[in-house]
Amino acid sequence: ALLRQMGLLIKHLDSEAHILRSAMVDVIGHLTLYLAAQEEQTEITKNQIGEYFDIIEQRFQDAHYLVRAKVLQVCQFVCSGPAKFPKRRPRLIALISGRLEDKASNVRKHAIRALTLLLETHPFSLDGAELGIEQLESSLEKINAELEQMASAVPAAAPAKQSENDEEIEKDDEGGEEIEEDPQQEDFANVGLSPEMAAKAMHLQFQQRYYRDALHFVYQLQETQQLLLQLLGSTNKGEVMESMDFFVTAVRFRVDGAQEGIRRMSHLIWTPNTSSSSADANGSAEEARGVRAKLLDSYMQLYLTPSDRLSAAENTSLITRNLISLTFGATLAELTSLEELIRTLMEEGLISADVIAKLRSVYGYTKQRLPPAQRRGAIIILGMLAQANRSIVTDDIDLYLRIGLGKYGRDDLTVAKYTCMILQCLGSSSSKAKRPGAAAEDAENKRLPMDNPIFDGLQRILEEPRRDP
Repeated sequence: ALLRQMGLLIKHLDSEAHILRSAMVDVIGHLTLYLAAQEEQTEITKNQIGEYFDIIEQRFQDAHYLVRAKVLQVCQFVCSGPAKFPKRRPRLIALISGRLEDKASNVRKHAIRALTLLLETHPFSLDGAELGIEQLESSLEKINAELEQMASAVPAAAPAKQSENDEEIEKDDEGGEEIEEDPQQEDFANVGLSPEMAAKAMHLQFQQRYYRDALHFVYQLQETQQLLLQLLGSTNKGEVMESMDFFVTAVRFRVDGAQEGIRRMSHLIWTPNTSSSSADANGSAEEARGVRAKLLDSYMQLYLTPSDRLSAAENTSLITRNLISLTFGATLAELTSLEELIRTLMEEGLISADVIAKLRSVYGYTKQRLPPAQRRGAIIILGMLAQANRSIVTDDIDLYLRIGLGKYGRDDLTVAKYTCMILQCLGSSSSKAKRPGAAAEDAENKRLPMDNPIFDGLQRILEEPRRDP
């Protein structure tokens, strides 16, 4: 009944009242979902869906920010339905990305949320739904090579039939995103190939289109990441938290460049925690929890959550590798923020004793040659954890003396440097002792006797002759 009245209702899109325009966009979104869910997709139904998408795309330029925000909400629930709309998605992503620079913060927030949802519901489920460019390009190159081999076996008369096949492909793609055509795509069924080979060639052509579309999707996401990195520094809490959700989702799908966003997120640990028991008038309950709480949840989800498919020992090794990997290539500023983040996680009891023991095991491994970055990462993370729990140092001082101030420390001064930093926790320089409310015995200055083995180890390293600067 509503579809029969759309001729009258559609006129409200030109109404001066933005509430009417928002309502019409909402109606069109639900009608699009309804039509896409029909079992029988007639040509009329497909044309109606296309027309409704055209109207939604036009409303991205609406003069009122509430209508633009409603359009983005409609895109979210339309694309989260069972229909994926693969031909419409590239255009929608381009339009949504443009709203990341909208002057209204509410529109920017919904744009980020829409991009996150489009990423979560992307239709490229082969290869474990991962979107690494290197893997996608490798798969595409293999398919192109197979198609080239088949094309070389096609009789010379085959190119004459190419024009007819191109016309059919253009008709099939009408109304969708323009995609570069491959000159090797030929009608293999009509050039002397066996039915089996022709079916294989057709299957390869479908795969070729799939991987091209997937790469185009990833390139679009990479273009938006620079804007999202900027929005991590926004003064609007909602934008910051939506940007964090996007980068967490992007890392789960192995999107290239998303790791940079996770590194930038670590600086948000210094954000003042102004969360309250209830949300304010303009924010959601999630925003009321605070950016710091969201950051801790994000790192827990990415690096500290055990997998149901692994044993307890395997999960401990996985979490240990994740923590060590956070130090690879990190700048001083990133390490400083990471230290505060790891310390906070440790104080809240979110890092188990098994993980700490595994970190010590990696740091003290001597049976075979260990990559330098692994041992360095282990001692760096141990030093961060020791800021919250001094027993990490006091329970096994001999380990730090034997490795960091011993042979391995002399061979790798970076290991020696961070070993000295963790040993500082034995004195009053630990951040725990300096924080308000610390016990008096923690805050007082503790002087070690001069015959302590620590000083012997330090002396040996300092007196070691070296040629390196």
